[in-house]
Amino acid sequence: MGAEVALLVRSENREAKRLGLECSTFIREVDVLHALLGCSLLEGVWRDSGLPFVGEMDINLTFVEWFVCALNLWSSEQASLAVILCYNLWTRRNESRLEIRSWPLDRILQRSKEMWSDISNLKLEHQLQLPSTSPPSRWLPPPLNFYKINTDASRVSETGAGAGCVIRNWSGRVLAASVLKIPSSKAIELLEAEAVKRGMEMAIRLGIQKAMVEGECLGIMNFLQSNVSILSPLGTVLNNIKSLVQAFSFVSFKWIPRDANQVANKLAQLGSRASTLHISMF
Repeated sequence: MGAEVALLVRSENREAKRLGLECSTFIREVDVLHALLGCSLLEGVWRDSGLPFVGEMDINLTFVEWFVCALNLWSSEQASLAVILCYNLWTRRNESRLEIRSWPLDRILQRSKEMWSDISNLKLEHQLQLPSTSPPSRWLPPPLNFYKINTDASRVSETGAGAGCVIRNWSGRVLAASVLKIPSSKAIELLEAEAVKRGMEMAIRLGIQKAMVEGECLGIMNFLQSNVSILSPLGTVLNNIKSLVQAFSFVSFKWIPRDANQVANKLAQLGSRASTLHISMF
């Protein structure tokens, strides 16, 4: 059996070489996750795209399952670029299998960005006018008897990363604040999730029952509002956060811009430069 497998691999490699293909998987049926994401030849394409979560691949997931998880961490613009990139990668795979001239792999990302730019610049003659839903430009207090947990993460260098969180009541009074130094090797999404987790743990220690969690990472906030679960270091922290929700009678998660999250941002910057592991103030 081993000899048969080796013979098949050598045959595929010879055929790939004849067709001028970089990977023999282009000439046979493979799972979609490998063809669009898992192939080692595509690592540079996805890395250079700057899209979050592309490194969180699990061979036990189908591509659809992975993509659904990723959608909860992407903005609409990031999701659009990812869809176009997948389309171009799949088209290139099919063209290669049919021996049709296709775009070089090192041009696929730029081509995808150009296609997204063309699409986003289209001007529709009749656009639906929706009421303005602009996010707040400053911090706003929560309703009576509710508390706001504002969190943020900051990485100023390869050696310094920190998380900050602050809890305030409906009158704007600060009840607790925390600064945490975190290893900078972690992805920024993981840093943001750690900040949210710490803020909720502080609120539980204070006996808070009604909390409104705000942060600047749209992907994290979207994920926490969903029912999706993922197997990864980031997924572990996010699932821990979801388990903390049971300690409250009410919890909401909302994205806000930097201008409305300045205190948490300053605390996170302080954490990235701190020499101690954590500082908490109650």
